[in-house]
Amino acid sequence: MGARFTAESGKEVVFSFGASGVLARQLAEGAPFDVFAAASVAFVDEAAASGACEAATKRLYARGGLVMWVREGAAPASIAALADPRFVKIAIANPEHAPYGAAARAALAAAGVWHAVAPRLVFGENVRQALQLAESGSADVALVSLSLVIKREGGGSWTRVAAELHPPLVQAMARCRGGGDAAGGAAFMRLVESAAGQEILAGYGFAPVSEER
Repeated sequence: MGARFTAESGKEVVFSFGASGVLARQLAEGAPFDVFAAASVAFVDEAAASGACEAATKRLYARGGLVMWVREGAAPASIAALADPRFVKIAIANPEHAPYGAAARAALAAAGVWHAVAPRLVFGENVRQALQLAESGSADVALVSLSLVIKREGGGSWTRVAAELHPPLVQAMARCRGGGDAAGGAAFMRLVESAAGQEILAGYGFAPVSEER
C-alpha cells in the first residue's frame, strides 16, 4: 500500500507498527502521525476522544481474521485442540492493548478451553511479536492475524479460528492532527478505501466491511 501511494503521489510513507492500544496512547501523548489505522474501532475512538485524531474522518476499512500458526507440522484443526498438553507454550498478543490478543482470549473462552490453556500462555507485546515467539521456537503455536502469515515464506502452517468464536476484528482508521501533512493523510486514506487499496488488502486476507457495521 505504501509503495503504491509513493508511486502515485511521490510522497514517502513512514509506518510505525505496534499494538493498537499502544499507538493510541502514543497519539494521546503527541506522537506525530497523519493517519492512525487500528485493528479495533474502539482504539480509533479513543484517539479521537483524546483530540489526537479527527472523529469525523473515521472509516472502517477491513475485517481481519485470526489463525493458529505452527513452525513445524500441521496446525491444530480447531482452537479446542489447544487444550492438548503437547502445546506447552501458546503465544498470543497482549489482550489488554492488542485487538488480536483480545480476540484470541475470547475464542479460547468460547471454545471452553481458556482455563486449560491460560497457564501455558506467553504474551507478545503485539501480534507480530506473538508470531515471532512461535517462529523462534519459544512457543509451540501462535494465535495471530491472518495477514501476517498468508504470504509468509519459509515454512510453517496455519488454520483459521472460527470467526463466530470472537468479536469481529473490524479495522478502522482516522486522520490525525500531529503529523503535519493532513492532505497526505487524507490521500492515503482514500487509497485504502479505493478499489485498488481494497484489492491489496484482500491479498493479505482482509475482508471488506461496510460502514453500517
